[in-house]
Amino acid sequence: MNQKDSQQTTDVDASASADCYFELSLNDTVKVKLTEHAKGTLHAKHVLSGNRRPWFPKKQDTNGYSEWMLWDLMAEFGMFMEMGSGPVMFDGPILVSK
Repeated sequence: MNQKDSQQTTDVDASASADCYFELSLNDTVKVKLTEHAKGTLHAKHVLSGNRRPWFPKKQDTNGYSEWMLWDLMAEFGMFMEMGSGPVMFDGPILVSK
């Protein structure tokens, strides 16, 4: 199989499964319900950074969810998350706007 045939096969496979996926940008807004541990982690990061301004937690909606740009959420909590171990940072699902 040459490179052109390989590319065509990949394109067909991707379009055939496109119904199973939706596009998501790192700049998209998501909503999460932070656990108390996650809120404490954010506060500790603020204090340890030497920032002298007061720390305020993110605003939450009536269901306890806060809005984040996906890249910011990943930057804040990525280093603290590992499958199957460690404290849980989010309570429930990550909500993505349609």
